[in-house]
Amino acid sequence: MLKSFRRLASGAALVAATLVPFAAHAVIIDFEGDLLNNLYLPGDSFTQNGFRMTQGFDAGIVDFGANALGAAAPTNNITQLYTNLNDGELIFSSLSSLPFSLNGFQAAFVPLLGSHAPAQVIAVVALGTTLTNAQVAIAFLLGDTTSTTTGSPFLSFSGAANFAGFTNLKTLEFFTCAVVNGQVCTVPTNNNGQFALDNVNLTIAAAPIPEPETTALMALGLMVLTAVARRRRVR
Repeated sequence: MLKSFRRLASGAALVAATLVPFAAHAVIIDFEGDLLNNLYLPGDSFTQNGFRMTQGFDAGIVDFGANALGAAAPTNNITQLYTNLNDGELIFSSLSSLPFSLNGFQAAFVPLLGSHAPAQVIAVVALGTTLTNAQVAIAFLLGDTTSTTTGSPFLSFSGAANFAGFTNLKTLEFFTCAVVNGQVCTVPTNNNGQFALDNVNLTIAAAPIPEPETTALMALGLMVLTAVARRRRVR
């Protein structure tokens, strides 16, 4: 009898362990790894650290900046990175379907190869869509984009105040817009909105915590089923 009780207690402990939710955890999408090194056309996707990244509109490429961009590569990043070509976008979604939040990222302006400097100021935009389909957006200037035909430095964008609304997201998009008279996205960038992206800092939310009554009933039910099965084997 004591042995049976110990087995049931052990089974209950195992059930309780499996019901403990996953804690929220932060991940960095750094685009490193040979498997990600590729040219991605609209609709193509790749995965890293629990997220799927899907290319929207024009093409994007993952590679070392100097390999893919030559003189147009960002000046202060020697790692592998993502580059959006022309006027495309990159869309993030969680593989686990759990909501996530944005904590920060790095981005740089990438001029068209062999082109004159654009006449527009360019901003990178982060656009999030929450589980309730509400949208939140923020735009950051990518430095002096009107006087460069070579690589620009990567800029870091972070801070709780900047990304306070970027929680409970189901998708997150990065793209660029022209800034005219302080207005963002009112005129097209005419393919001058190329940008590089790296070190996207995201936090995946914790799994929902089961109600105490539900957890207790599930554990009790599995214990009873285990006991019944053992009684049948004894007979």
